[in-house]
Amino acid sequence: GGLRNSFDLAFNDRGDLFTFDSDMEWDLGAPWYRPTRICHLVSGGEFGWRNDAAKWPEYFQDSCGPVLNIGPGSPTGVSFGYRARFPGRYQRALFVCDWTFATIYAVHLEPKGASYTATYEEFVGGSGLPVTDLTFGGDGAMYFIVGGRRLGSAVYRVRYRGGKSTAPVVASGLDPSVEQLRSLRLQLEQFHGLESELAADMALPNLDSEDRAIRFAARVALESQPLENWRSRVLASQPAPLTGLLAMARQGTAEDLTAVAERLAKVDFSKFDASWQRQSVLRTLELCAARGDDVTREAVRVALKRPIEGFQSQEQSIQRELARLMCYLGHDQAIDVLLAHMESDSGQRPTLGKVGFERNAKYGESVKDILVSAPLVSRMHDAQMLVWISSGWTPRQRTRYFELMADAVRNSKGGYWYTEFWSRIREAALDQIPEDGRAAVEAIPLTVDDSEDAALPLPAGPGRKWTTAEILAAAKNSLQGRDFANGQRMYSAAKCVMCHRLGAEGRSLGPELTQVGQRFKIKDIVEATVEPNKAISDQYAVTIFLTLDGKTVTGRVISRDSDFVTIAANLERPSQTTKLAVAEIEEEFVSKVSTMPTELLDNLNEQEVLDLLAYLISAGKSTHPVFAQ
Repeated sequence: GGLRNSFDLAFNDRGDLFTFDSDMEWDLGAPWYRPTRICHLVSGGEFGWRNDAAKWPEYFQDSCGPVLNIGPGSPTGVSFGYRARFPGRYQRALFVCDWTFATIYAVHLEPKGASYTATYEEFVGGSGLPVTDLTFGGDGAMYFIVGGRRLGSAVYRVRYRGGKSTAPVVASGLDPSVEQLRSLRLQLEQFHGLESELAADMALPNLDSEDRAIRFAARVALESQPLENWRSRVLASQPAPLTGLLAMARQGTAEDLTAVAERLAKVDFSKFDASWQRQSVLRTLELCAARGDDVTREAVRVALKRPIEGFQSQEQSIQRELARLMCYLGHDQAIDVLLAHMESDSGQRPTLGKVGFERNAKYGESVKDILVSAPLVSRMHDAQMLVWISSGWTPRQRTRYFELMADAVRNSKGGYWYTEFWSRIREAALDQIPEDGRAAVEAIPLTVDDSEDAALPLPAGPGRKWTTAEILAAAKNSLQGRDFANGQRMYSAAKCVMCHRLGAEGRSLGPELTQVGQRFKIKDIVEATVEPNKAISDQYAVTIFLTLDGKTVTGRVISRDSDFVTIAANLERPSQTTKLAVAEIEEEFVSKVSTMPTELLDNLNEQEVLDLLAYLISAGKSTHPVFAQ
């Protein structure tokens, strides 16, 4: 469980299963954003996907972490290269397709303990290559296909031409210690979902293994057994088995949860050498607080005393979970500590992967690097946690809290939902304040007045009624030596900036355009701009609902189940939704008219159109070859 949207999967030659799982690009800049990632799909695996802020961070010790984080993208097909007539390194690679960034990565997996570690590199990439799937033919070549979203489809072949040997590589034996751990994991997995008198004896000695995959397999094996078979053994063990206490916090009664919290209160938090141990303690206390009663929560407060004393010196993951617990339990220091922490957050880029992504590095900074402009990730986390505290605020603290949220929205950017997440936090915080005390903080606006239209630059013109064919004809020999500054200016003049992010420019109401030059050919970009109704992305399509009582409801479908359809009627505020009962719907159909206007380029002259087109395919980078003089 807990995968977001895995398009494909593949077994390696040892029988282990892997997938390339999706991110949610609208979450970029939020503390719960998770990049696309390579996952080793183990027995009983839980990968933590939930909607929005409910996602589990990868350090939760009752989840499986990824083998490798890659970054923003859109995973499609995956395949191992065992049949490839490529040099040996690539015969053993896992090849994964990224539709958004028009790239096939070669992922080099290395056994590590009971699981794997990995690095990756770009194997195939280029503009106009929205890759959807790949395979290897009997001739040893790679075959991949491109297309999707009404783009032109084509099949490509990749062959090796060089002096390195392409003779089949025989898998080498594993290091004995790695083989032993992998064998142990498989033995533990035999007890997953199966009651056995042998399970506890096998699991208990391995609960606090240094190897995360062993800890996970041992806990799932233990939790598959009746609690009475292992409760007393966990509580009596010396030293306290942290993963065993985590299992009790997940499975135990109210009395068990109190006993777990009391046991953790005797542990010296500062003596742990490994981050996973501190993370396990806090995750266990969270489960005790959430599942337990008031007696349990009081025991959790006692257990938190020493960890909170060292808040400022802890790594980010520990600070986040301490903030979660402090606010949930209404700790008396929470407001002061977290306001100071919010003020100290000057912005950070999200972690995109263990290995740097250097696509188009010759043009300057990474394309993925400019997708997010220093979002205030820690500040958003702390602000969200403080919503739990409804009393004990001074007027000065309240004012500073709302000022820090407003500052974040005005001076940092993230994905499509970034501003909306801040808006939700602000609205929830306002709901905690009695009506007669809201006026002062309600006067602190979250966003500036949106009168951007008046500030947009004007094109020189004269314009004309542009067609796709005319622009393509003009661009055929003229997309070189273009004017970067003018292209950037036309991005605003043509109002693209009002709805689309490109690098650090623009808003996130429509599709992200930073990578448009990689995924689409020039013809596709021009056609989508001049004829937006020709192909409307299902992510941004508008649905029209006719109800039984004669009303018409129009908006973007956010979610639906058997009872309700959730609709965002205001495309500029996608989190402001309306629920429509399925039983009330008489008819529905997807609008064939795009929300994007059709005449955006008609005020621009030819040189302005070409500079804008160059700006679009450059990902907003002045060092792109189209601007070389």
